Amino acid sequence: MTALLALLLLAGTAHAQAPAAPEWNPRPAEGDLVLPLPCDTGIVFRRVATPIGDSPLADRRVVLGDEDAGAAYSEFVRESHVAGGFGQGAQAHFWLGKYEVTRGQYVAITQGCDAYTALPANQRRLPQAALSQADAMRFAELATAQVMKLKKSALPGDDDARAYLRLPTEAEWEFAVRGGAAVTDAEFRQRLPPVEGPINSVAQLRRTGQRPVPVAVGLLAPDKLGLHDMLGNVAEMVAEPYRLTRGGRTGGRAGGIVARGGDIASTPDQIRSSQRTEYPPFTPEGEPLALPTLGFRVALGVAIIANVGTSGALRAAWEKELAQQEQQAGADPRALAEALEKQIVDPAQKKAVATLRTTVEDERSRRVQADERAARSAIGAGAVLIRAWRNEFSVQARTQAFVEAVEADIAAARQARDAKRVQDGEQRLAEARATAQAWLRARDTTWASLTSLLLQQAELPPALLEAQLKVWHADNAQPEFERLREFAAMFVAEVNHTRAGRAVNAEAARRRVAPAAQ
Repeated sequence: MTALLALLLLAGTAHAQAPAAPEWNPRPAEGDLVLPLPCDTGIVFRRVATPIGDSPLADRRVVLGDEDAGAAYSEFVRESHVAGGFGQGAQAHFWLGKYEVTRGQYVAITQGCDAYTALPANQRRLPQAALSQADAMRFAELATAQVMKLKKSALPGDDDARAYLRLPTEAEWEFAVRGGAAVTDAEFRQRLPPVEGPINSVAQLRRTGQRPVPVAVGLLAPDKLGLHDMLGNVAEMVAEPYRLTRGGRTGGRAGGIVARGGDIASTPDQIRSSQRTEYPPFTPEGEPLALPTLGFRVALGVAIIANVGTSGALRAAWEKELAQQEQQAGADPRALAEALEKQIVDPAQKKAVATLRTTVEDERSRRVQADERAARSAIGAGAVLIRAWRNEFSVQARTQAFVEAVEADIAAARQARDAKRVQDGEQRLAEARATAQAWLRARDTTWASLTSLLLQQAELPPALLEAQLKVWHADNAQPEFERLREFAAMFVAEVNHTRAGRAVNAEAARRRVAPAAQ
């Protein structure tokens, strides 16, 4: 009995000594980036990968919005682009706030530690709402200054280009809520982000019998990126003004405040990743708009030019993309337009040619991005073909071995003069031979498709294919794609062999691609 009491006391002591999670990070997780704030508080960010090419001009095309949007003028599908300002190439990423900014964080930054200490503990973890967009931006500005003062080295980047806090862009916000590069393309395009269970397992939405008022952050499970409360609780302001969608693109008219993600008053059937609402920045009385269900989370940004290093690197990347287009298109219409622009004196004609040059440059950029997407698609198709061929190769080999075993059994039966055994064996032999031939035809068909794809990709610049292989690997980094990533690298290696030999050496390629046991 005494020993039992001692164990209970020890257990109680250990439990009492276990450190409680701080209210500003109620669900600590591996990969959290923690920045210090005053009053012994902090703010937490999660890494959002945006795998891209190696060029400093590279970005990632994303299709946002919803094909079935009821308000098509607001949420219909549209093309956008993202590129994390941190890391390079396949390791590029940005940082997004793990939680909505809380009342405790906001008070600590804007009013000081005395006000923070006076704030009731049960209010510190509530999302900060009822503030204007200018207030949210001011918080980001003051918080950056405080982090710089407390621990500048905690900010990603270096002294030439340290990160700073800001509101996320719309593209960053929607890219993250959909799961970013951590989900498949099909999952990314779904109406709701992929979750285990109902959407209200990760989203604070209106519940029967409860008042629709925001609740503490981090009460529910995180999403695929480790972010909390992206949908529901409070709607979140972003950096840009509201714009309509028009013909698959963002419209030119700039409007009011954009709120993303819905709020605690939303029901499960109303919530969606594409949800965006416009609010006027000011009330009819001329006061800044501040709603009890409108809050924000912050992202980390970084200055582009300082981060790249020099403008020379950007110019070199621009010229490299231009050279790629010259190789593919022959003549350079951009250079022709520039030459004409220099020769023309009439202002109207000069303006018209300048517009033409801008159009040509835009089209060139689109072609570069299209080539990158096509290369990634080919790499994925090549990986799948190699996997299929290896499977067919193995099955056909095993089937052929079975044919030979049946033939040997028939020969033994004939020698033993066992007519029944011979008859049964010949029937099995006919079926096995037919199966072996079917697998042989399938194997040959797959090999022909793979050979054709190798020849097509051998026309691409090696650097383009290698860069997009890194992006493809990052896009398919899930554990279940480990073998497919191996086959993708194998495909690119075979393209290089094909390019070097100006043809596919079928026998050598089969030896390299065949399963190791063969």
